[in-house]
Amino acid sequence: MKVKVIENGTVYENQEPFGYSAWPTCTLLKDGSIAVVFSGNRLWHVCPFGRVYLTVSKDGAKTWTKPKTVINTVLDDRDGGICVFGKNRDKIFVSSFTNTPELQTRLIKDMKPELSAVNDSYYEYLFSKYDKNEICDKYLGGTHVISYDNGETFEDFGILPIHAPHGPCVGVNGELIFVGKSLQDKTKYGEFDVFDKGFYMLTSADGKKWEIKSKVVEGEIPGYACMSEAHPIVLKSGRILVQIRYNGKDKHGIYQTYSDDGGKTFSELKFVIEKGFPPHLTLLKNGDLLSTYGYRFDDMGLRARISKDEGETWSEQIIIKDDAKNADRGYPTTVELNDGTFLTVYYMIREGMKNAGIYYIKWKM
Repeated sequence: MKVKVIENGTVYENQEPFGYSAWPTCTLLKDGSIAVVFSGNRLWHVCPFGRVYLTVSKDGAKTWTKPKTVINTVLDDRDGGICVFGKNRDKIFVSSFTNTPELQTRLIKDMKPELSAVNDSYYEYLFSKYDKNEICDKYLGGTHVISYDNGETFEDFGILPIHAPHGPCVGVNGELIFVGKSLQDKTKYGEFDVFDKGFYMLTSADGKKWEIKSKVVEGEIPGYACMSEAHPIVLKSGRILVQIRYNGKDKHGIYQTYSDDGGKTFSELKFVIEKGFPPHLTLLKNGDLLSTYGYRFDDMGLRARISKDEGETWSEQIIIKDDAKNADRGYPTTVELNDGTFLTVYYMIREGMKNAGIYYIKWKM
């Protein structure tokens, strides 16, 4: 099933050096504005210079504010997540994550060797001036900041041991619910002990103090070659539903689990969407559930599915876009606008362009 496209547009594009931008998340602010965060200031998909930007549209995506930096550590600040939380929806939580310098260096050597000299020189200089262990203790992990003035300023920088590209969701009382896993290689992280490749659910009332609620998925499950990039949502019944990206030798797609007891326990994993990843979940005004995801196979682009029974079953595939020229694209997130149409934000490298940019598509079924 194909959608009816209303409009295609650009959120942010920069074809100059350090213009590569990717991995966005969009949300609606309290005043109805559309907010998008993404990782920019990049040379490529992997590089040590990324930072997280915020841009806002107050006119339905016609125009966007100049991106402002909201997270900028000395490590590579990657996927940007955003949500509005609090009982009065008066706070904005923006998340990202950083990789170890060793992982960054290995990925660049394997995937983009022409950038190795730049990467190696940067880390050599950084760690000649500053203690490596202190830098990693301060900035390595799932980073986040909070705004108390509708995105004008951000403060309360913090680190969590888990991450997920689109960040947390909001619970029934306005609290934050974060489901993710650690990509780091430690055995302890302060009071947390979550470095076993499992997925954990953390909750927070204020975005600053967090507690582990439960272990959602065990680590090192036989046959699960690579599970990452989870996204949770709280349904009208109170059910917490989580979808998780899976890449394996046998198949690619999205697994799903849920909790009906506030996150204390979760159901057995169920494979629900083939080939698409990573997932982003949106609860629609009519109670339906929308899962939006990238599609990097034949007819590459953006796709979605609808569930009318809280994730028990899913519709046939909905094709939002199928005209991608390369696989460096995706990570779509979707909001439902006041007129009932949908706005999906994603990244891609347009044909003939050097850098990836952030774009949107308005559509309806």
